[in-house]
Amino acid sequence: MAYMSRQWLNRGYGLRNRSYSPVRVKISAKRPTDSWSNFKKVRVEIVARRENFEYQTLHLSAGDVASLVNVVARASSDALRLRLAAELLKGMSDVELLTTLNGDLKTRLQKRHVRPAA
Repeated sequence: MAYMSRQWLNRGYGLRNRSYSPVRVKISAKRPTDSWSNFKKVRVEIVARRENFEYQTLHLSAGDVASLVNVVARASSDALRLRLAAELLKGMSDVELLTTLNGDLKTRLQKRHVRPAA
């Protein structure tokens, strides 16, 4: 269960004079396939639904998804990150997989100040 604000908030200009009380919502996400989403280049659709069936929808572009996934991955459990990594690796070709692992190992070695073998 997640929580979502009941109204648009604007903290920067001091215009908010109502109290802030998030409401419980259930979150669902999907990859949209409708023509509007395709035209607008929407990659992910997130719906926050209240118990009384009211809902709000968030339409995310590829850039929004990239920004969001970094935060979500870091906030996830180790088990979920391992499952996600395995799923992503399955979709790679052998060349992509080896290139990715090579780049990661080089970065790790540089952080440890170890010279990679030539």
